[in-house]
Amino acid sequence: MRLAILSDIHGNYEALRKVIIDIKKNKIDAVIFLGDLVMKGPQPQNVFYALRQLNPVCWLRGNTELWLSSKRSKYETNNSILKEIALYREFALKRLTKEDINFMLNCPAQKSLSFKDRTILCVHGSPRSIIEALTPSTDVITFKQITGNIKENIILCGHSHIPFIKKIDKKIIFNPGSVGCPYDGNNNSSYGILIINSSGTTFCIRRIDYPIKKLICVAKKENFPNVSYYENLITSGKKI
Repeated sequence: MRLAILSDIHGNYEALRKVIIDIKKNKIDAVIFLGDLVMKGPQPQNVFYALRQLNPVCWLRGNTELWLSSKRSKYETNNSILKEIALYREFALKRLTKEDINFMLNCPAQKSLSFKDRTILCVHGSPRSIIEALTPSTDVITFKQITGNIKENIILCGHSHIPFIKKIDKKIIFNPGSVGCPYDGNNNSSYGILIINSSGTTFCIRRIDYPIKKLICVAKKENFPNVSYYENLITSGKKI
């Protein structure tokens, strides 16, 4: 069984398109998506329909999917972050149908899967919070607290946009990084491959080059909010 693990696409169809090509080359049997699909990025509808074509066996909602909720339709506040979210939400809502939005909002926050004798817990942030970011530098005590009561052998997580593979006691935590917006200083798209067979389990992180200049041109043409900031973010591969 060869599984492609995707997370944090963030409306970047140019990156997802190249990742899909690589997935087909690697003869993947099934796709797992860990959330954060359409925001914040300039191609929300494109990534939504591209992912639906992949028919993931697991499709989670991430924290940015929650931004689509009607509860966030008005921002009577001076908080700059909430105002920024409102701009991204308005951009996405103009390009998605009500059916698209309802589908994403109804996706689960976590899902447990089983392949052969391996059990997998899929989460967006961590098993205890959709917004808890796990990275290679997360301390061992935190990892042990997170995995202590988890029955699954493998935990798949996203959200931090930083890929890593970590063994804690008898469990493996695998973060495939971000397809659409890496934060580890490498601006190539990042996704994971998990291979499960009779001889064991293999984890692989794939880095895929994609046309960043084309993505930025699309963002400018579509009048994507804060486009200069977005260009710096995507080009640098670092959280700014």
